[in-house]
Amino acid sequence: MVWALVVTARRALSGANATAGQRKVSGALLGVTHLQLILGLVLYGLLSPITTAAMSDMKAAMGDTTLRFWAVEHIFGMVLGVVFVQLGFSSVKAAFEQPRRNRRAAIFFGLALLFVVASIPWPGRPGVARPLLRSLSSVPALSAATERVSDVAEDAADAAGEITEEAVEAAGDAAGEARDRAKGAMKKVVE
Repeated sequence: MVWALVVTARRALSGANATAGQRKVSGALLGVTHLQLILGLVLYGLLSPITTAAMSDMKAAMGDTTLRFWAVEHIFGMVLGVVFVQLGFSSVKAAFEQPRRNRRAAIFFGLALLFVVASIPWPGRPGVARPLLRSLSSVPALSAATERVSDVAEDAADAAGEITEEAVEAAGDAAGEARDRAKGAMKKVVE
C-alpha cells in the first residue's frame, strides 16, 4: 500500500500520465487487498469467537472497548481501506488519459493507508493490543500438539524415573546381599 502511494504520488507531483508499472503496482495492491478482505470476512463471520460473543449481545459489546473494537471499529476501518484502494485503482486506470487523476489516486491510497493503520490492533493499544508476531504456541492446533508431546515426554520421564528407582533399589539390595555374604566369609576366615 505504501509503495502504491509513493509511486502514484510521484506521478501526481510530476504531472505525468500513469504508467503500466504504476497500474501493475495498483492492481497488485487491489488483488492483495481483496484477498485480505475475503479472509477477514471469513474470520469475522465464521471463525472468530470474539465477534460471535459481540454479535450475541451488541448493546453490551458497545460498552466494552475490546468487543466494540473487534465487532465494529476494526472491520469498518478495514472495509473503508479496501473501498479507498478500489477508488484509487479506478483513478489510476483513468490517469492514463488524465494526469490529474494521479492526484486523486494518491489521495485515495493515502486514505486507505490511514484507515488500515488506524484499524490495526497495535501492541500497546489499550484493550485490543496484539503482538506483531505471534509465537507458534498461539496457534490452537500447534498448542494441542505441543501439549500432547509434553504429556508424552512427562510420561516417558516418569517411566524412566520409575525404572531408575527400581534399578537403584535392586542395586542396593544386591549390594546389601553381597555385603552380608562378605561379612559371613570374613567371619569364617577369622574363626
